[in-house]
Amino acid sequence: MDDTYAGDVRGVDTFSERFITGREQVNEALDGLARLLREINLHYYGIQANIILTSSLNFITSTILEFETQGMTVSLFFELDG
Repeated sequence: MDDTYAGDVRGVDTFSERFITGREQVNEALDGLARLLREINLHYYGIQANIILTSSLNFITSTILEFETQGMTVSLFFELDG
């Protein structure tokens, strides 16, 4: 995921919305991931399935966030008591 979409997040940026609403994803790879996540409860139970699902969605979000913040400068706003 991070290698494939490191330079272009088209499709990934709408993955969660499409996943939640049950719509088809923009390409076969993401559609396959969506199908796999929908079937997670067939292979794992309860909290394990929940953790895998939420972690996967969080990873997708982090991929988008990393892409969109490339090149941004970091500002440190704090005072040192000295």
